[in-house]
Order: sequence, then structure tokens, then C-alpha cells
Amino acid sequence: MGQCDKERYSSELIALEEMNQEEKTGYIIKVEPAAGNKRDFRLFKTKEGRWSLDADGRVKLAGETVLAIKKAIEEHESFNQPNLPQ
Repeated sequence: MGQCDKERYSSELIALEEMNQEEKTGYIIKVEPAAGNKRDFRLFKTKEGRWSLDADGRVKLAGETVLAIKKAIEEHESFNQPNLPQ
């Protein structure tokens, strides 16, 4: 079984003329398969629902395992959040 930790990050890109901060939710998923090839996956999600593999939002999600992890997180969060009126 794997383990999933949920953390909050602030991505800071500092340019001379401006400072851009965007709050993201970070997920660290530790997978320990029976074969012993332990691996950590780090996924980040903005408040707008955009996913990436880095806190800066530059690396898009790709790969079957990463997309399956994203889907599992979304299903888990939708199940655990109450239905809010729109």
C-alpha cells in the first residue's frame, strides 16, 4: 500500500518588476511495490484545478501512473467534501 501526504505550498517567482504568488496544494505519494522499487510522486494543484509535477506549474502531468494518482486524489477529495450549493 502507498502513503499520501497532503501539503500546502506557495510558489514564488520573483522578477525584478513583479512578484507572482499562487497557492497550491501539494501531494506527496510514496509507492512501495512488492518488487521493492520505492518511488515518490509529487503532484501540485492550483485553486483553479490545474495540475503539475512541479510547484512552479511548468511540468504537466504525464504517464499512466501519475494520471491514475491524480484521478484517485480527485475521487477521494470529491467523496470527502460536502456538496456545496452552486
